[in-house]
Amino acid sequence: MLGRKRLMAATVLALLVVASGCSTTLNTGTLQSQLAEQIAARIGVPADAVTVVCPTGIAAEAGARSVCSAKVEGFTYEVTVVQTNSEGAVQWDLSEPTEDASTTTSTTAGS
Repeated sequence: MLGRKRLMAATVLALLVVASGCSTTLNTGTLQSQLAEQIAARIGVPADAVTVVCPTGIAAEAGARSVCSAKVEGFTYEVTVVQTNSEGAVQWDLSEPTEDASTTTSTTAGS
């Protein structure tokens, strides 16, 4: 089961996110799709099984940190993104998954 897989939280991979146009913010759409592809490869699921949501308007500056969330098969992962330069290069770190409340079921044994 996916929730029982242990992911090394210290593992960090790099990807390039091009700053959008002449602005000084990251291209959130590109960041989300590249994170989804890399997370899928890392945990062994198809890329279309991963949904990543990141905040918009992330300033493109070295050392800036933001937190995205990734949903995969009823589990949510926190994705910490740190920019390594002001041109959109980032490193990311994936937390341990938490099970979404909507997928949790409980039963009560009668007497």
